[in-house]
Amino acid sequence: MEARLKVVYIVLEATFKYNYDTLPSQIVRWLFINSSKPVYVTIEWIKPEGTIVNISRLVLNQGEFYADLTKGSQDFVLEYTRYIATKLGITPEEELSNLAVLMGKEDPDIFSKDVKPSKGVYKIVVRAESSDPNADVDIKVNIYGTLYGLAGTDEYRRDLFIAVAWGAPIALSFGLLASVLTTLIQMFIAATSAWFGGVVDNIIQRLNEIFMILPFLPIVAMIALFYRLTIWSLLAVVVALGIWGSGMKTFRAMFLQIKEMPYIEAAKAYGAGDLRIIIRYMIPRVMPMIIPIIVISIPSYVFLEAALALLGLSDPTTITWGKTLEEAYAGAAMYRGYYHWILAPAAMLFLISIAFASIGYTLDRVFNPRLKEM
Repeated sequence: MEARLKVVYIVLEATFKYNYDTLPSQIVRWLFINSSKPVYVTIEWIKPEGTIVNISRLVLNQGEFYADLTKGSQDFVLEYTRYIATKLGITPEEELSNLAVLMGKEDPDIFSKDVKPSKGVYKIVVRAESSDPNADVDIKVNIYGTLYGLAGTDEYRRDLFIAVAWGAPIALSFGLLASVLTTLIQMFIAATSAWFGGVVDNIIQRLNEIFMILPFLPIVAMIALFYRLTIWSLLAVVVALGIWGSGMKTFRAMFLQIKEMPYIEAAKAYGAGDLRIIIRYMIPRVMPMIIPIIVISIPSYVFLEAALALLGLSDPTTITWGKTLEEAYAGAAMYRGYYHWILAPAAMLFLISIAFASIGYTLDRVFNPRLKEM
């Protein structure tokens, strides 16, 4: 008895019209295979001139298969380069780019940087063979154009202006909250230390000196690396570690002077409690000097979040200026000439530092008239 092997043949055809003056930025394709046995697939790319480019010869099992036809070394590039060089009578110095092979007009300029697209109707033919009688094959091809935004686009064709605009309130909120909370808590602890003195002052100062010798940024980076913090839990860590340091010593020295002033003695005489004296009489005394410090320190916390994001340690789910810079670094933006990818968030960081520094120094002159120039 003779057994015959049945082979299923599948042919898919699709056409599209391309009438643009520039080459596309990327061409990708997906193959969808539904078969219990291996499928032999060939894909032909037919240009408007009638040239057939065999872009794929594959043996695939069931699944979904993605390929970027414009990146990497492709077999069809060398084959087509030899063909078009013979056709035009040109000796090429190097292989053509993938885009030039697939979409370039077949003239001598195809070997130059000024490649013109071949306008007209393109055709894609998929031929598949399988011994599975129920085999099914489908293909999807995406042709991406060139996109431009107010701040340009990244390699994923995302408008960088959206990232800059979306990251602005996050950066300002992080910097403002970190600066305000750190300064106010630091000031309250320093006032408590100066007011009570003795054992309380000694414990707070020894604890502060321990934190002064510990490196701030490496500790924050270590915590962020171990616990993968969100943007707001990262804020809490920054505030908890930022309240300690030389600022605590400065505030303590100021409150030690205020503690001896006559109006503090008067408050004690009429029976004001310790907490009331600290909050109502000591802290408001230094507020005119604190407000400029808060404003001036906002950019430093914005830069801190950006630095952590650049190291890959900030919230990966939040769009920030630092996250944009980290993606630009990962995408080799400088090497590939995508300068705008770096300039947009970097310019915002520069502008925010200049803006708050100017506001802070202006407020310093307003609240501290002795600093005014003669």
